[in-house]
Amino acid sequence: MRTKGTRYHTLALTGAAATLAGAFLVIDLSLPLGVAGGVPYVAVVLLGWWFEKPRAIVWLALISSGLTIVGYYFSPAGGIPWVILSNRFLALFAIWVTAILLGKAKGADMRVRRAHARSEELVKERTKALRDSEQQLRLITDNVPVLISYVDRSGRYRFTNRTYLDWFGLSPDELAGREVRRVLGEPAYEVCAPYIDATLSGQAVSYEGQMDYARGESRYVHCAHVPHLSEEGAVEGFFSIVTDISERKRLESELLHQERLATLGQLTATVSHELRNPLAVIRASAYTLRDGVNEAAPRAQRALERVERSAVRCDRIIDELLDFARISEPKPEATRLDDWLAGVLEEQALPPAVRLHRELGLPEATVYFDHDRLRRAVINVFDNACQAMAGAADKGAAEAGSAALTVQTRETNGRIEMLFEDEGPGIPPHVQEKIFEPLFSTKSFGMGLGLPLVKQIMEQHGGGIEIDCPPGGGTRVCLWLPAQWPGR
Repeated sequence: MRTKGTRYHTLALTGAAATLAGAFLVIDLSLPLGVAGGVPYVAVVLLGWWFEKPRAIVWLALISSGLTIVGYYFSPAGGIPWVILSNRFLALFAIWVTAILLGKAKGADMRVRRAHARSEELVKERTKALRDSEQQLRLITDNVPVLISYVDRSGRYRFTNRTYLDWFGLSPDELAGREVRRVLGEPAYEVCAPYIDATLSGQAVSYEGQMDYARGESRYVHCAHVPHLSEEGAVEGFFSIVTDISERKRLESELLHQERLATLGQLTATVSHELRNPLAVIRASAYTLRDGVNEAAPRAQRALERVERSAVRCDRIIDELLDFARISEPKPEATRLDDWLAGVLEEQALPPAVRLHRELGLPEATVYFDHDRLRRAVINVFDNACQAMAGAADKGAAEAGSAALTVQTRETNGRIEMLFEDEGPGIPPHVQEKIFEPLFSTKSFGMGLGLPLVKQIMEQHGGGIEIDCPPGGGTRVCLWLPAQWPGR
């Protein structure tokens, strides 16, 4: 389509050609016939180069030829006739040779221009296609839940997806061109280094491991490195895909833990059955002997009492093992928590050095829980607090009732909380890290299943246990349940 600028250009050239042709005609008509006045019309033909289409050259050649013939008939007489004809013929020859050569050159130029325009169009199309492809690739890589990167042979990042940037909390400008060692940190890089070296030697590798990254995070990851080879087969870098498998490892660990618990449950059920019978015989025999021993033999009486207490302790250990290994859903009942908790506390015996202080603040709250299981959790926490304060009182020869155990109930942020706060020595930090590990205990008796069992019970109810030890001493244990049982 011709634009306004193109039309103006054509009109300007047409005016210039007409003016030039008219000037040459005036000059030709003023000169005698013997002078070669038709040759200057070649200049008019040459103006055809700047016209848009090659046919303008033909039209200019025809006009110039006509004006040359007009000059032959109307120029002043003079000169030899054959010279006059030769000059006019040479002029016409020059005009048409110029027109033919100029037309071919113009055609070739237009073909070059069209080819160039087509090339530019193809380049634009290819550039757009490449840009669209890159955007699609970026869109895909930025939305997959894995870390994707390209690292050159010098160990510097050249490409990373958004997940990679979010993982390390860096912007594209901050990460581009940085060394892998600096981004990962020395501990993680030491794990990766042998595999990176193997990849840069041309091998595709994959591996799993736990890595401590520069930001202080420790995660389990699966890494796959694929070398990038040039046409000559040289390694130019490698592509890396990293998947966070921390959750998978956690689930595998939980599954293994459940399998072990199931095995432990089977073993415990068998052993407990075999132990309870002789324990029952021991307790019955001790009771019979104690009943028959004369009160004048206090040493024998105390020995038999120790036998009975030890048998009761063994029974309790067996119960803890069975409860911890038993994996079944709780059977919740709607219960007024304060009334139920007050009844459980009334049944517990307090050591002489401990006094109980109650702050039950939810008289109307109805909560869903399994009575037997939550009772075991409450008694366990209660006994731990009493034992801690009784032990501290024995060492300090404290007076009776000098240490207080405060039991409180409250509702906070959708949680029903039971708080047990004692005035014992507290729990050392290095012990706090392990208190929920099965079979870990600082006591000279028991199996170390008390708090792990409490944690298990609370989590089965959709709640949890929280333990806080202020610097000044004492321990605060929070057993919490959801205010609304799931599904009700």
